[in-house]
Amino acid sequence: MNKIPCPVCGTPLRISQATSRKAKKPKQFLMVSCSVDGRHFRGFINDREFVSRVVGKAEELSRQEAEVTN
Repeated sequence: MNKIPCPVCGTPLRISQATSRKAKKPKQFLMVSCSVDGRHFRGFINDREFVSRVVGKAEELSRQEAEVTN
């Protein structure tokens, strides 16, 4: 997988799941941020279909890893 560097410090960016705080219906986002300091770079991806595909793949990979370790 390609690693995207932080535009400030050059370390690989981290991707994590985030949810909206103020929306009446909670929405899921993917947050892209600098792994050293979140103030360097922080962005959100909110395309519903893309986010659900990425979250689904992550859950599938977690299940597969759990099966391998057991």
